[in-house]
Amino acid sequence: MNFVTKHPEPASPWSFYTEQIGGPDGYYSTYNVIQEAMGPLEFRIDGGYVRSDGQRDNSAYDLWQTDLYVGYRPDQHQLLALDFTPAGLKGVIRDGSATNSF
Repeated sequence: MNFVTKHPEPASPWSFYTEQIGGPDGYYSTYNVIQEAMGPLEFRIDGGYVRSDGQRDNSAYDLWQTDLYVGYRPDQHQLLALDFTPAGLKGVIRDGSATNSF
């Protein structure tokens, strides 16, 4: 699996973004971002959550994901960074039992 995470543009001020979506079958999705890259330190934290009751029996799920990025630029040619990306899935399999994946 290849995770591609976004980083704030150098010298970008503090910003916040949010997205909320709802739909049929109990569908709900949220995605939120806070980031800043002023001076040598930069950070970005984002998180998403999606849930649905499913279109058919035994197709409900809850999915969450978050990213934390912290970077330090001592000069314009160097970047020291840390990315942390946990995620989790809770779903229902065909026999009706629950499954968890983290």
